[in-house]
Amino acid sequence: MKLKLNGYDIKYSLNKTWLLIFRHNSIKGGFLKDEHEASFSLNKNKFSLLSKINESFKVTDNDTYFSYEFLLEYPEFEGFNHWRQELFPSDERTRTQSINYEALSQISWPYRYWGGLALNEHDKQYSFIDGSPLTNTWHFAIGSYTNYYGVDRFPGPCLDLDSLCLNSVSEVYLWMRLDNPQLVEYLPSIIKTCNTRITSNVCSFIYTIHLLLSCS
Repeated sequence: MKLKLNGYDIKYSLNKTWLLIFRHNSIKGGFLKDEHEASFSLNKNKFSLLSKINESFKVTDNDTYFSYEFLLEYPEFEGFNHWRQELFPSDERTRTQSINYEALSQISWPYRYWGGLALNEHDKQYSFIDGSPLTNTWHFAIGSYTNYYGVDRFPGPCLDLDSLCLNSVSEVYLWMRLDNPQLVEYLPSIIKTCNTRITSNVCSFIYTIHLLLSCS
């Protein structure tokens, strides 16, 4: 189930509520100009809320683990990576600290250094974030600045263990678990006209559904 809240994409999957925080279609939108555009953009083909997320969006399980939880999807492939990590990706310093990453329900692409998302500090001229921490590669790129093995394409997941991981993609979605949908009200509005009462009612409706799904 998918819907819009304050102009943002929300969906229900794995009995949880998810907010789309990054989408990049390099064929329709081209590449990102710099880390500022990669951090925040309301362009539908280069969409990013990365700089607008704070610790209020962290979630807990059994009141013991306080973290960000993500789904990484590629429309060109079946499957997804589902994990959590203690720090938000743009706060991770891959040269100086570990990711504190934990795989959850499904990791469709565990190959070739996958280990959560972190700042690309090794090849920062290529992408803002990548999913190969502590390596000199930029697989699973988030916020690509240039192409990779194909015109208007960027590094996607590694499809098998023996692959050199030269496969590229043109689109990526990054979803973040959203336990309190009312937090969306504090994000920059992308609706030209907004009825606050309607938005609040929608938030309450979504939150109710979220609670019902969580208890099911």
